[in-house]
Order: sequence, then C-alpha cells, then structure tokens
Amino acid sequence: MSECLLLFSGGTDSTAAAAIVARQHSVVHLLTFWELGTRSSPMPTENVHRLREKLGESKFTHVSINTDALIRRLSYTDSWRGYLRSLLTHGLFNLATPGMSSLSWHLAAIHHAQALLAQGHKITHVYDGMTRELLHLPGHMPSIRQLFKALYADHDLEFSSPVIDFDVPPDQRFTDRLIVDRHGFAARPELTQATRSTGRLLQELGIFPHANVKGSLFDHRMQHDCYPFVLYNMLCFWWWSKLMPWPKIEAKLCRLFAERVANGREILRSTNEAATHKTSSIFATPQPLS
Repeated sequence: MSECLLLFSGGTDSTAAAAIVARQHSVVHLLTFWELGTRSSPMPTENVHRLREKLGESKFTHVSINTDALIRRLSYTDSWRGYLRSLLTHGLFNLATPGMSSLSWHLAAIHHAQALLAQGHKITHVYDGMTRELLHLPGHMPSIRQLFKALYADHDLEFSSPVIDFDVPPDQRFTDRLIVDRHGFAARPELTQATRSTGRLLQELGIFPHANVKGSLFDHRMQHDCYPFVLYNMLCFWWWSKLMPWPKIEAKLCRLFAERVANGREILRSTNEAATHKTSSIFATPQPLS
C-alpha cells in the first residue's frame, strides 16, 4: 500500500477525491496552497476532520504551503530580459494568472513528494480534484494538464484526478445562493437531483449532509477560495474570445505553459542542486494543519 499526495482546497471535488484515494493508499498527504491573494481565505480544516471521522484518524496528513516565490518566478521569469521576451512572444496571455498558480502548486507538490521520499515514504501518485468544469482555466485544460502530467512523470510520479468523469452539477445563479433553507443549502430541487456528482458521493459516505452545498455558507466555511481568475476571466470572455476562436486561444495558452513547465523543470533541478550545497530554496517550508 503506497502513500499519495492530493492537492486539496477543501471543496466538494477535492474532498471527494480524498475519500476515493483513501481506499487505494495507506496514507493521503493533503496539500493546501496559498498566496498573497488568498491569504485571508480560510484554511480547509473542517472537511479534513470529517474525512478522518469516517475513514480513520491516521489516514490523512495535512499541510499548507505558500507559493508566492514560485508564482513570481513563473510569472516574471529570472530577469527583466526574460520577461520582456515573454511579453513580446505571448502578449497579454502572460496574464493567465490562474495557470501560474496551478503550475506553482504542481511544482510544490513534486518538491514535497521528493522530501517525503527522502524520509522513506513510498509516494507513487499525486492527485487533484479536477472535474470537467471551468475548462477555460489553464490548469483545467486537457492539453495543459498533459504538460503537468509529463512533468510528474519526469519525477517518477503518476498524476491524475479520480473525479474527472463525475457529473458536474447545474449552474447556480446568484439568487440561488441567497434563497437557502435553514441548513444553508441551495433550495432549487433540480440542484439536488440524483446525478453522480462528487457531492452525491460525499452524501452517500455520510461526510456531507447534503448532495449540493456549493455556494452555501457551509461551502464558504469549509474551503480555501482562490481569486486569481478575476482578471483572466475578463480577458478570456471580454477580449480574446471576441478576437479569435477558442481552439486558437487554447493553442496560445498551451504554448505559453509549455515554456513555463520547462522553467519549472529548471527550478526543480536547480533546487535539488541547491539542497546539496545547503543553500536557500524557492520552496516554502510546509506548515502542518488540522
């Protein structure tokens, strides 16, 4: 029984992913990442307690990792010349900030896996809670996730999402988040229909009291929110999509992130060399949670 890592926001999808992989691995190491823009968001400890109550206290570890230094390196490269070169090559696509955040998480996960391996842990897999939702975000695009998967494979790790094929719940309007019952859950019946969603799985396991908690106060308290997508969404839907077809947008983003993944490989290589000489690292020290 090997151990595994899981990128964990504490939301419905990553909590369901944790419940699934806990059946396949002896220990699940939950990693929650934060940066300057999300420092005020709550750390997702509530669902870790729920998972431990149902699946075992010793089944999960939980740490938080700051990725500010990584994001700066990925966004601006090593020098002003490198950033200018990237600006000339990719233009406003350099502002795909959610992708920079996602890549920083994966780099930090690989670094953490290497540290655990050095301590004698048997780490074979890294997972996240990705579903087929929000596919306009770089970290959700299948073509860019293939780049991430290859990066993990370079370090003898297998990367995947155990919830990738689960049903996506219907969209919730703003009013749905205002009209709630006394438990704080969405009131519309069609939002709790019997789909095979991650929320439904958690309800069946007795971890969640309701199949759809997204947008409720229950939801806001339990997960670490991430907002670097605001500027990107504006560029994506108000600008790029008006100028070019979606496949061209995705191709341009894939080209950008192929370069950034290459940068990430170099960051990991140089960090390993720095560790040999006991010099400072760009990777922050994980902080235990829960």
